[in-house]
Amino acid sequence: MNEGKRKKVVVVLFAVLIVVSSVVPALAVDISTDETVPKRTRGANDTVNLTFVKENVTSEIIGASDPLPQINSVSYPSCINEGGYATISVTVKNNGGLSSVGYISVSFPQDEYIPSWEVSGTGDEYNRLYPKDSTITGKYGQITSVDPLIELCEINWGNNQQETISMAVTPNSGSDEIVFYVRAALKNDGDGTYERDPESSGYTDQQSWPVERHVIEVCSPSEVKFKGTVIDENFWISFYNYKIEICDILNDPSHVLNTGDEIWIWAHVDGPAQVDDVNIGDRVEVSGKYDCEPQREVKLETSQHYLLILESFTFVHLTDPHIGYYPGIIAEVLPDVDKDDPEDMVVGIEHFTDTLQSVKTQNPDFILDTGDIVEYANYDFFLAYKGIMKSIDIPVYHVPGNHDRRDEDPRENAGLVIYDWTINALDPSDRVALNDGASGYYFDKYGYRFIGLDSGSDVSLGIGKGKIYDESPESSGLNDTQWLRLNQDDIKEYPRKIIFMHHPVINNGDDDGWDAIENEVCKMRGGNDGCIANYRCEFIDYCRNNNVEWVLTGHTHNDFLEYISSAAATPGTTFVQTRSATIDNEHGEYGYRVFTITEEEINTKLIATPQWEAGVEKHVYTLTIGNCKNDQLCKKHPDWIWGISAYKDKDKQLTGMNEAGGIEREIPNSYYTGTYDKPPSEIPQVLIVYGEEPDKVSYQTGYHDGPLKSNAIQSGSLYSPFNFSIRHHTGTEIIEYRYDDVALTDYSTASVNLTSPVHDYTMEVDYYGDGTDIREVAPEVVVITACTYDHDGDGTVEDDIDDLTMATDAYLGFITSSEYDHDGDGTVEDDIDDLTMATDAYLGFITSEEAQ
Repeated sequence: MNEGKRKKVVVVLFAVLIVVSSVVPALAVDISTDETVPKRTRGANDTVNLTFVKENVTSEIIGASDPLPQINSVSYPSCINEGGYATISVTVKNNGGLSSVGYISVSFPQDEYIPSWEVSGTGDEYNRLYPKDSTITGKYGQITSVDPLIELCEINWGNNQQETISMAVTPNSGSDEIVFYVRAALKNDGDGTYERDPESSGYTDQQSWPVERHVIEVCSPSEVKFKGTVIDENFWISFYNYKIEICDILNDPSHVLNTGDEIWIWAHVDGPAQVDDVNIGDRVEVSGKYDCEPQREVKLETSQHYLLILESFTFVHLTDPHIGYYPGIIAEVLPDVDKDDPEDMVVGIEHFTDTLQSVKTQNPDFILDTGDIVEYANYDFFLAYKGIMKSIDIPVYHVPGNHDRRDEDPRENAGLVIYDWTINALDPSDRVALNDGASGYYFDKYGYRFIGLDSGSDVSLGIGKGKIYDESPESSGLNDTQWLRLNQDDIKEYPRKIIFMHHPVINNGDDDGWDAIENEVCKMRGGNDGCIANYRCEFIDYCRNNNVEWVLTGHTHNDFLEYISSAAATPGTTFVQTRSATIDNEHGEYGYRVFTITEEEINTKLIATPQWEAGVEKHVYTLTIGNCKNDQLCKKHPDWIWGISAYKDKDKQLTGMNEAGGIEREIPNSYYTGTYDKPPSEIPQVLIVYGEEPDKVSYQTGYHDGPLKSNAIQSGSLYSPFNFSIRHHTGTEIIEYRYDDVALTDYSTASVNLTSPVHDYTMEVDYYGDGTDIREVAPEVVVITACTYDHDGDGTVEDDIDDLTMATDAYLGFITSSEYDHDGDGTVEDDIDDLTMATDAYLGFITSEEAQ
């Protein structure tokens, strides 16, 4: 372009700018090519792709026929990850007359890598990569290139015609930026020179022409954490994507995120990151690396990265049911233990089903049971527990306790063979084995990983020392394999964990019994009485520093919480003990603990199982072996099956053993232990129904696999004595009916019609099971128990002068309305009912033998 034309263009442009500036306060873009395009610093409001667009200068404005190139736009990402590719796109427009040939040139003065297959463009002649050391044309003749050059060549480039060239470039290792130069040239066919954009600049390329300079930052992906909602999803063979709308930013040190942003989350299907099975609409929490490449992603690449569902949920922790009773040997080695009667098992089962009835009112998503399921490793005790748990429609996850592996002699370890046969079959199918050299496993729910650990067997047992154990035996604790497994990345680095196990790791007292294990090294972490022995101190530090929010345990039958703060940026750990589900603690309570977890917090509360709930009826039916004189028939008969059935005829519902020997559980709020391994035995079968009393209860025997011995039946020589009981809890009293040593033959059925007009609980025994011999059996013992606990805490029920005095003082007003409602009638001790009850107890109308 000659000087006259150039001055004319400048004058016209200046005039145009004056007019525009009088209308628009500021231009949207800077059209100057004389200054360097500054290096962009990415801020919170940056878009990912930077596009520099210039105002068009058209031939109509300048009135010229010469070609006039303009770099119309340069598009590229604001930053690129090291090792990634940045896509650069340059568009040039001819704002003047026809040019026989034109060029777009992009060069890289830092010699970055550009694959030839990543170069594309709209040039008719070519779109070409000139690698380093190629022969190219410079301002002063042919030169050998020292930098890569990308060039588009277009033949016959007309007015308003745009051409574009694109390429992908990866940064040099260790470099913090990619620098590239852009220029355009159109041949002026009138004088053979080239019109250029830019015409002048503070930078020139290797060919000595003025250029625009652009910079792409090379950055390390920022670690970010945020909450949001899933709004879209894509699935592929090896990876998946979820689009998240951000609602709460938890960590963003580089300020790359904004509330309301929509970010894609990318992860390998089989990668190390944890990705919950989420759906569109789910609330989630994301932790990963923000990828500043054009796709605007957060990549989940390590075990510390995750996409977790945020959902409120409730679960119950119960522990130490202790179903069963101690064997006879216990009297020899533990003379102070009095729980050696089969009747104790009935009481324990009642307590346990009372607890389960209460648990159901909490509507938990699942239950964690932390062991001591039975008194010792007796197959029938485990079967009883299993039968009871089949009556609740709540998933239950178990870990073993020390009693679950004890033999009849508590000094012997029976192992977990029976536990594995019976209890593992109850656990839900989403358990994932830890392969930790024990029976550990984990399962994931609602953004938490729940880890169940086997805390080992008794180690303070004094085998060969003349004693059984000290006041509170420690467990062996974790073994080496368990410890190594806990420290593997998929477990250790999981962002939210709850561990449940039987033995505690922190207690409120130190073990001062004989041969105690003191664990001197971490006494500051609380007492160790009854705690695990191996890896105790290490485990405490592991939990508090590795996102274990809670450790749930049992064993002590007491309630205890201890929070240990973290030395790292983690929430610390609360170590928990929960009361037994069946055995009174020091406050005379048993029950469970409820956890409610939301996005913001975890709440826990202790629930004492209601022992006498007004207006709630409970019906308990039991069956055991009677006073059998023929041991061969009564205790070792290999093929008898015997069981209890309760019927509700109007609803056609059955709970108990059906006519084929199978088990039904159709009556709502009913529980049945089921039949046992080798009946008949002294181990009681128990069937419990809450609410409306069934219409009939039946006790059946004689289902067997072998041939029927008709001669023995006809002669009546094949029989076994059984004990039956019916116990009715009304909410204010207990009435119990007993049928002791009832003789039954093979195929006998004994039933009680509970809807009879004459409600005397007479039992009808179909002696041979064919209707030919019906015998009536009246209850031999009837026990009536008033539902009166030891209200004044003197160690006896309401049968002494203290209770009478208290009731009298209350009635006369000496004890005011601030006193407790001892009899549960809804009023405090200031009415005649309380005085009457205490008087009856004192005078013997309610005796201490009848009261429980």
